Amino acid sequence: QEGLRSDHTLDLFRGRTQIHVTLAAGPPPAVEATGGLALAFAENSDAVRVHSVTGAAAAAGIHEGDLLAAVDGQPVHSPEQAAKLLSRPKRGPLSLTIRRNGGSAEVLIGAAQP
Repeated sequence: QEGLRSDHTLDLFRGRTQIHVTLAAGPPPAVEATGGLALAFAENSDAVRVHSVTGAAAAAGIHEGDLLAAVDGQPVHSPEQAAKLLSRPKRGPLSLTIRRNGGSAEVLIGAAQP
């Protein structure tokens, strides 16, 4: 994760002319996941941040900025891993462990909403 955020400096040569170019690294882009979630790396956390939320995830009460800590009890550490777990074929709802404001809750996606 840290390697994705470091700036890189290049020295380019054209004939006898040398140009210094610095490529500033930004945060990696959000990863689209099934259920209406877009996920991104979370600073200083072992979970992933909910970048945006629509559809079933929004209906289940997940909010932008929440931290997704686990899918069906399996801890997640990257947006790609979480997206892969969310896209697995499964019968019944998915259980997501969500952290918000210092607390955590289990949220079901794919269950009938009251």
